[in-house]
Amino acid sequence: MRRLFALIIDFDDIKPIMKSLQNPTKLLALFFVFSAFTTSAFAVPPDLTQSGVIAGINRSETYNLGATGMRGWIALTGGGDTGLITDQSRQILVTHCVAPASAVLAVDDVILGAMAASSGTVPDFTSDCRKAFATAIADAEKTGAGTLRVKRWRAGAITDQNIPITILGNYNATAPFNNCPKSTAILNNVRNKMVADLLADPNYLSTGFGGSTSGLALLSGVKPGDPDYEAVRVRLETFARAQAARPVVDEGIIIWDWSYMLIFLSEYYLLTNDAQVVQGIQNYTLALSRAQSYYGTFGHETCVIRDDSGRRVSRFYGPVNAVGGTAMIALTLGKKALVAAGQAIAPEIDAAITRGTGFFAFCAYKGSIPYGEHAPGAANHASNGKDAMAAIFFSLLPGRELETEYFARMSIAGWIGREYGHTGQGLSYYWTTLGALMGGPDAASEHLKQVRWHLDLSRRTDGSFAYDGREQYGPSAASSYLGYSGYDQMSANAMYLLTYSMPLKRLWITGKSANPAHTLDNTKIANAVAAGSYRLEVTTKTTSDLFTALGQYDPVVRYYASRELATRSLTSTDLTNLRNLLTSLDPKLRQSACQALGLLQDATALPTIVGMLNDSDIWVRYKAAEAFGSYTFTQAQADSHLVTMLNTFINNATDPNVIDWNDPIQTSNGKLSHILFGNVIDGNEKNLALYTVNATKPSPLYDAIRVGLRQPDSHPRLGVLSFARNRLGVAD
Repeated sequence: MRRLFALIIDFDDIKPIMKSLQNPTKLLALFFVFSAFTTSAFAVPPDLTQSGVIAGINRSETYNLGATGMRGWIALTGGGDTGLITDQSRQILVTHCVAPASAVLAVDDVILGAMAASSGTVPDFTSDCRKAFATAIADAEKTGAGTLRVKRWRAGAITDQNIPITILGNYNATAPFNNCPKSTAILNNVRNKMVADLLADPNYLSTGFGGSTSGLALLSGVKPGDPDYEAVRVRLETFARAQAARPVVDEGIIIWDWSYMLIFLSEYYLLTNDAQVVQGIQNYTLALSRAQSYYGTFGHETCVIRDDSGRRVSRFYGPVNAVGGTAMIALTLGKKALVAAGQAIAPEIDAAITRGTGFFAFCAYKGSIPYGEHAPGAANHASNGKDAMAAIFFSLLPGRELETEYFARMSIAGWIGREYGHTGQGLSYYWTTLGALMGGPDAASEHLKQVRWHLDLSRRTDGSFAYDGREQYGPSAASSYLGYSGYDQMSANAMYLLTYSMPLKRLWITGKSANPAHTLDNTKIANAVAAGSYRLEVTTKTTSDLFTALGQYDPVVRYYASRELATRSLTSTDLTNLRNLLTSLDPKLRQSACQALGLLQDATALPTIVGMLNDSDIWVRYKAAEAFGSYTFTQAQADSHLVTMLNTFINNATDPNVIDWNDPIQTSNGKLSHILFGNVIDGNEKNLALYTVNATKPSPLYDAIRVGLRQPDSHPRLGVLSFARNRLGVAD
């Protein structure tokens, strides 16, 4: 069970489908489902042209192949958080085929190459066939013949075949902004598709978060003067008023619905001034405020009061920042709408916004927003939309320019992890580009340049979009080419309509009334784009380059530069320079040096790193404690440093009943706790935990255990409990 729980909390966010899980038995069953799931990948892709290979392919999950009428199976060869999912694949197995491709291709054909041309020999794919195929589609959609020419393998015979492609024009340099012709065509097509579906189906806008998402997209993308605008306006008015009139009922895993509903209602009011929804906005803003935990977090369910302190804490299995981020956007927009409506703001609302601000601000400059009450992660930019949620949330607050910049830049860099996320990538597709937009139109445009191929591959012949994604990364199951496609309840069309309607600036989440102070300059934007792929390039950097990167703005760059330095054969001068960085005035350099020297198990630096547990910067303290996890301590080292570390642990602990928003759940001390007492989930007792039991009694050992058992975070608290139970005697 411990291993299963560790697996779950390491995923980067949670799908709303968890709504259905309202008892421990179902939750335990889900743990086993997740633990059994693995994303299969090939070290070397199979050759689909060899006898019998196609028959053995599991084609239950496939990728959309753009506006060609096809879906196809492509071998997975890499990890999703690096963007190298199909990097080594050079063949596409056709699994679904309708017009226009069906005139020349069929199921079980294999595509070996593609280019934009009506004649000539098609070369074989020599790079990622998925990206190369998307590039060929984009070229064919420019002005010209409008023909995609593919190299087709069919039952041993290879021929070149032409597929007619609708001409959409080309992306301009700042797409989708500044009247980009292709972006405008895509916007019109997906908007018209959604409007047609809305008017054809009286139940198109459901009551859950899926309906709220579609409502937001229609608000954003359908403007006065568009065909059927009035009919859409009436439908949205009816939907908004019905949503606002719904009673506030705690039905279990309800925070997803409340958050997206409140975002929709608030944006709707701020666009229309419809007084009939104001009371509903008031009700749900107050409900969300009261559903929040003492630490500013949200879970699937409302939080509860468990003792006489009056503080609310999470139930179910704890906080989930994938919904917490949207809840904070909802609260902030809800307050904005209430102020615009001339309503008094209840103290609970401001208190909830203040708490959420403190919790999410803690993550700034440290890494990506984590799953729940965990340390921010600097191993990748794949937060499945959570960094973007934070960028939007902070952009709506006064005086939060630094946090807005940070999370906007993380969102820009998130292009590399676009296709990675727990339970699928729907929240990434939904939010990440909108988060980049908080740094200005140029920021969103440069982000999108890196993933245009993916957007072109996701489009379909009727102007709609397909959602492709599964647990962690990969393709998706689809019964047909043009069937409904979405992430849980959220329509793929709605996600992409929000993206392409950004130039209209009709909503706050799509750039309405953006604060000019949040606009990033070209240097910062370029830095963020480059940061996305740094981990793929780090091994090519010189040692001098790596030293420079240790002070980089982006924490993921610093993380990989530190790790790479630790693999190099450093000269004595390099080591001296690295040790000297431990006393730098720049906390980023102190953090990076701790990480690198820890990985090197540098004995010379050990006393200095022990002293850095008292650093003025909280994250330097964390990195110092984290560094000890790489050391294999000797008895002599334990004798030299253990008492100091235990006393530092005691002295750095703050009253768990009074939150210090510089470190709200005492993450830094929690990391040191793992080193001193062991991490019970990971079974980590290779370090000081083996020696801690021999520390002086009653002080500092007993005092440190008492402090450890009062830590606000249950994970390190559980490690101390396990240590006490398993290593202390009855007399202790």
